[in-house]
Amino acid sequence: MFSNVRVTPFEKDSLRGLASVKVGDAVYLTGLKVVMGKNGLFVGMPSQQNKAGEYKDIYFPSSKEARGTLQKMVLDEYHKQIGAATETPATPPPTDTTPPIPVNDDDIPF
Repeated sequence: MFSNVRVTPFEKDSLRGLASVKVGDAVYLTGLKVVMGKNGLFVGMPSQQNKAGEYKDIYFPSSKEARGTLQKMVLDEYHKQIGAATETPATPPPTDTTPPIPVNDDDIPF
């Protein structure tokens, strides 16, 4: 049902990223939001403000199962992306291969 999940992670207030998914072979859904809520991360649908000032989803999954599948796929990709961003190869500390210069008490000027 859903494929080609793409997530762009970033942080702005409670927003943690934006996502898009392909539905079947027909349509891309864009503008999905990865949001940090009171109970953890969730996927928010694109919404529009109505005349009463309420935000209503522009589109939404047709069933609880579809919502669960969509949320799992988007959050899995989100975690994969933030994991890839934080998993940088460890670089060893620079090593000084210069041999130490021998110093004796006669070399100290004071």
